[in-house]
Amino acid sequence: MNSISLVCFLLWTGACSFKFEELTQYVNTHEEEFIETLRKWVAVESDSSDVAKRPDLHRMMDMTAEKLRLIGGTVQMIDVGTQASPNGSTIALPKVVTAQFASDPSKRTVCVYGHVDVQPAKKEDGWATEPYELTDIDGNLYGRGASDNKAPVLAWIHTVEVYKALNIELPVNVKFIIEGMEETGSNGLDEMIEDQKDIFFSDVDYIIISDCVWLSKRPALTYGTRGNCYFFAQVEGPKKDLHSGVYGGTVIEPMTDLIGILDKLISPSGEILIPGIREAVAHLSDEEWKMYQDIEFDMESYKKDIGMDKLMYSNKVDLLAHRWRHPTVSIHGIEGAFSSTGTKTVIPAKVIAKFSIRQVPKMDPATVEKQVTEYLRSVFAKRKSPNKLNVTMVIGAKPWLADPTHPLFEAGKAAVKRVFGTEPDLIREGGTIPIARTFQDVTGKSIIMLPIGGFDDGLHSQNEKISRYNYIEGTKLFIAYLNEVSHIKKSSASPRGLSCTDDQRSLAPGCNTLSRRSSMTCCETMSLRNVTSDLLHRQIREKRALDFQRHYHVTDPFIKRLGLEAELQGHSGCVNCLEWNEKGDLLASGSDDQHAIIWDPFRHRKLITMHTGHAANIFSVKFLPHSDDRILITGAADTKVHVHDLTAKETIHMFSDHTNRVKRIATAPMWPNTFWSAAEDGIIRQYDLRESSKRSEVLIDLTEYCGQLVEAKCLAINPRDNNYMAVGANGPFVRLYDIRMIHNHRKSMSQSTSAGVHTFCDKRKSIPDGAGQYYVAGHLPVKLPDYNNRLRVLVATYVTFSPDGTELLVNMGGEQVYLFDLTFKQRPYTFLLPKKCHPPSEVQNGKTTNGVSNGIHLPASRLKLAKLTSGSSDLPPYLERIKQQANEAFAQQQWTQAIQLYSLGLHEASQNAMLYGNRAAAYMKRKWDGDHYDALRDCLKALSLNPGHLKAHFRLARCLFELKYIAEALECLDDFKGKFPDQAHSSACDALDKDIKAALFSKTDSSDDKKGNSSIRFHNFSRKESIPEDEIVLRERSFDYKHRYCGHCNTTTDIKEANFFGSKGQYIVSGSDDGSFFIWNKETTNLVRVLQGDESIVNCLQPHPSYCFLATSGIDPVVRLWNPRPESENENCRVVEDMESAAQANQRRMNADPLEVMLLNMGYRITGLSSRGAEGSDEDDSSEGQVQCRSS
Repeated sequence: MNSISLVCFLLWTGACSFKFEELTQYVNTHEEEFIETLRKWVAVESDSSDVAKRPDLHRMMDMTAEKLRLIGGTVQMIDVGTQASPNGSTIALPKVVTAQFASDPSKRTVCVYGHVDVQPAKKEDGWATEPYELTDIDGNLYGRGASDNKAPVLAWIHTVEVYKALNIELPVNVKFIIEGMEETGSNGLDEMIEDQKDIFFSDVDYIIISDCVWLSKRPALTYGTRGNCYFFAQVEGPKKDLHSGVYGGTVIEPMTDLIGILDKLISPSGEILIPGIREAVAHLSDEEWKMYQDIEFDMESYKKDIGMDKLMYSNKVDLLAHRWRHPTVSIHGIEGAFSSTGTKTVIPAKVIAKFSIRQVPKMDPATVEKQVTEYLRSVFAKRKSPNKLNVTMVIGAKPWLADPTHPLFEAGKAAVKRVFGTEPDLIREGGTIPIARTFQDVTGKSIIMLPIGGFDDGLHSQNEKISRYNYIEGTKLFIAYLNEVSHIKKSSASPRGLSCTDDQRSLAPGCNTLSRRSSMTCCETMSLRNVTSDLLHRQIREKRALDFQRHYHVTDPFIKRLGLEAELQGHSGCVNCLEWNEKGDLLASGSDDQHAIIWDPFRHRKLITMHTGHAANIFSVKFLPHSDDRILITGAADTKVHVHDLTAKETIHMFSDHTNRVKRIATAPMWPNTFWSAAEDGIIRQYDLRESSKRSEVLIDLTEYCGQLVEAKCLAINPRDNNYMAVGANGPFVRLYDIRMIHNHRKSMSQSTSAGVHTFCDKRKSIPDGAGQYYVAGHLPVKLPDYNNRLRVLVATYVTFSPDGTELLVNMGGEQVYLFDLTFKQRPYTFLLPKKCHPPSEVQNGKTTNGVSNGIHLPASRLKLAKLTSGSSDLPPYLERIKQQANEAFAQQQWTQAIQLYSLGLHEASQNAMLYGNRAAAYMKRKWDGDHYDALRDCLKALSLNPGHLKAHFRLARCLFELKYIAEALECLDDFKGKFPDQAHSSACDALDKDIKAALFSKTDSSDDKKGNSSIRFHNFSRKESIPEDEIVLRERSFDYKHRYCGHCNTTTDIKEANFFGSKGQYIVSGSDDGSFFIWNKETTNLVRVLQGDESIVNCLQPHPSYCFLATSGIDPVVRLWNPRPESENENCRVVEDMESAAQANQRRMNADPLEVMLLNMGYRITGLSSRGAEGSDEDDSSEGQVQCRSS
């Protein structure tokens, strides 16, 4: 070998060497990041058994797909159909997520299967922690789904992420298939696998499943599972439940019959009594006996773990054999029997026993069903009972068994040895994983189960967990395993792959001979399959290109160059509403002149002008989906809703069902020919043009919950899941409804009514429990009485969803713009206030022993986060510079600039306690509406990160005082004095103590004290109101906002919009009463642009669906179009340069006397309310244009 060849060889071997240490070091340094991702996943209640939580499950699948996209995967979400819900309707199944990383034909391809749905969980079931809040206790991560199966799925994703992050080539091609219905039978997945076997699975060599656990502390490889046949045995007798004192002894009770037949299923010694079941069990071979004997398994620890003194078998081999390779019968419960606390002397008319039989290889579910049914019928017949027995099998999952000597398992042994330094146990699983058998039967691929869950993780049980050790070391195991699999020789691949190599052709279907004809047939078949695969990948690439374009169509440079392109003239009154069509090539507008105009926005010309037939102002226009932009819907102040044919220029339907002004129309692509309206009569109506052209039905009547004075102002449909509707009305609460649940409830009510089914005190709810959720800025219910006294009205003027449907944006009239996270919901921070004051002696190092830090009650997950991060004040140099700039702005009393700089730092360093504490101080100094509540949130966050944060603790007490939580403020201050005795008699502490005690003894303040009464906080509105208990409960369960956007003013009109700008919702835009519109960065909440959009008021802002293009309107009778202007263009005269002064002026405007605001809107200049100029002085030429039409 010459020197050049030697160098090339060394370079090649160096590049191809397995960089295990480098990879695992990355895992170690990113441990907290990986755990934080798991925390977010566990927080999603993806319970597949509860149809009411189906939205959470859909969001979980979206999060999974997004995570895979972020690390560079080619991702698809495959629709697998619908399922029947308990009330007979159908409900969409969660989509299956597939992803692919690399497609090198010279490498092996593995497919990783996992699921992200979970079993039901409630705190009251016996959990020591909140099941959906990941809690770290002594190195164990507790939470539903932590081990089954979210952590293993994430460990595999992190495995690929590590390779990508270090720019190390994956040793094999990796595919993922992740579902959301495993816990309830993997509905739709079998069909999907069958459909994809020659597409997605065509190049897969091996399938890996990590949905199981170790047997002991020693790692394990799993090569078999049992199946599961689940039965319902129903015994039905009298036509209704009977009183045991009246009828007992005179009837043969169904429960007695049921217990009698259940007693015949299994003997006291555990022997199954059903003929034919035990005979199907294979004999235990000597080799298998030896394997069991070598497995690490502690009988005493096993008994201790499950809390039993005696087991069915006394030796390890018998116990493991009966756990893994023998069938078992288990009785799970009886439906229809009385099971609540207390006593009830009733004879149930119908009872249903639920039991299952775990099958082993050689047992077929169809055979088991026949054996069980015939046996129970014969037992029941001997009882000679007049009752009726019905036996049904509801689940029939087959067992799975692999060859533990396959190279896949040898690779697993090598990976375990490398990571854990020991040989793994080869085990079988007593539970059922049906998908393994499906993969085996349909694809013919070799399968291995590679678990990382611990033997004591408590899958399906209370206090499910996974240890930090297993999660992190398991990720390293997967990294090592991919390397080991890459060394498996080609001949070990599945015979059903597509490559026509010599060692596979003799085994491939259709290629059983080496004849010329057979070879051609095989290659032609694979050529066809490859064309199909190429077409599929081309579609994926095109979609990704579109996603890329949409993601980057609104960026910082474009926002900074945004300017006026054109003014569309044609209306003669205020333009109250705008709407783009789906393609974005048409723009509709509605006006006080009662006309609707369809514009060509790119040529700046009118296409259609038509009188809508309305007799008053038009407030809403909408294109009807799937109508080729031919149908336009309008709602107006004349209480009417009209439907127009734009081609014929005529009104084809007129609805007159509302009794007050119609404010908004909403449509949804999933509901063809259907739309909804919201009106000031408090009614949300639904229209279906297929059923009736003259009538509509009431979907939601807010007057049932909020009194006759309630007015519905706005509504929106979730673009990702069209079954969810947001509704805004007067008052601070925004409501989110599940339309399907409402319809299904109405249908069941109608059926029960027609059947004559009634009960005493029957209360007919128009909206079922669980169909509604409320959202509110946590401080607004408390401030409402003060606002009412100052005639400051709170009303949601606009609601909209983010493009991905995971966030809800609300423009709150009389207040600010708020963004609510629909995935990671959080309760208002007032629920985290101290419940009692802890004596100083109980406090150690800023913590108390019962989960209370600094006297502030925090979720355990927050406390654990504090322990993990310690709220480190160390920042990278560039963030340290930002912090110093913020501190300098603070020192110069430039509060808003300081807040924006601290927010910018927190966007990059979200676990820095010092930045939270400093931003809280800036909020408290600025004192805009809601600032003290944001400061309270920041103080709590700072304390959760650093329990010893002195200033954050003191500021928290001050915030509580300013927010009128007087008693809580005193408790917090007392805790502060106990924890920091050196500060107990400082001037600041004495001054606050004096203020608090003065407030406590003040008659006015004592009557307004809200301590310890959450119901008062959330429904203390008006003495004239009579609020039902259901409404009170929903308000008390409201969720708080994630972000707040300040600077605009929204007090004059009730149609002012706020919208997401950018297909990913990167920016927030809102109109304002000062004639401007404001643009914020969504994540930092920082104000980035203010433009003058109207002479008086900007009401409407509708971003284009695909471009950086914005349409606005307001009091002026024009539509304005905005886009990024050329860099060569002259200075943009519409830019408001002094954004902070404009925002300050709007804060003064919102808190001004209503008479002053009214005069201002009539055209009078009011000193101090100008939005132009530093302080709004008399020298400023800031006269507002006269309002040309009546404001709402």
